[in-house]
Amino acid sequence: MIYQLIIKKDFQEINYKRKIIQDFFSVLLRVVIFFFITEFIISNNSNNSGNLNYFIFFITGICLLDLMTSMVTAIPSMTNRLKIEGTLNEILLLPVSLMKYWALSSLSLLSSITIKLIFYIIVAYAFSGHILFSQNDLFINFVALASLLTSSFLMSIIFASHVINASNTHVYLNGFISITVIMGGIFFPTSLILHEFNALSLFMHISAPLSLLRISLESSGFNEYILLLVCLIYPLILFFIAKTLTSYSIKKYKENGKIVMN
Repeated sequence: MIYQLIIKKDFQEINYKRKIIQDFFSVLLRVVIFFFITEFIISNNSNNSGNLNYFIFFITGICLLDLMTSMVTAIPSMTNRLKIEGTLNEILLLPVSLMKYWALSSLSLLSSITIKLIFYIIVAYAFSGHILFSQNDLFINFVALASLLTSSFLMSIIFASHVINASNTHVYLNGFISITVIMGGIFFPTSLILHEFNALSLFMHISAPLSLLRISLESSGFNEYILLLVCLIYPLILFFIAKTLTSYSIKKYKENGKIVMN
């Protein structure tokens, strides 16, 4: 019953009609901008052999970055809001672990992210006539997207666990997103990075899923099976880190006397 109440509360808090309209036009604006940017690049690149679809390359990166950012920033923002409202104490006293509470509260966000993903696919196809992700292997697409969203959710928990005892995590979040943009291969192939740093790019949780989704466009320099293995292992590692940090943060919160037992 408590699970249903948590899920229902978060779905009721979202104005879906307004949210869907906002997401559609934000996706449309991004796609239009990068469509004309790629058209400009192609028209001024006499060496372009036509093997690389710049538009799909860019939009795939922008799409995954958008989905990742939405997920990573959600739980820290929610936790900070609970602290400001003074209801974090009540949440921690519920007969539900904090990680379960965060997971249930993210279901409404997951539905919103799914709709945004569909918008990216539809709008990108409308402008280019190409499907955003390769249709040759739906399993790879599923693993890549599932890995990205799961890892982003767990990264969000890691940042949120810091919020429990700190004022905010904006500096850390912005730093993480900035490093992801540079090292994750959002706007350029990771193969362009120095060889030593190219290997380090796999430690960015967006890099392997993005390389898998772009596998028909360009080579990342990594074997497909290595990328799949990273996509499967990364969420497991993040799960143990997130669980450990959350338990530590709650323990510290209690030791500081911030939880008042009735």
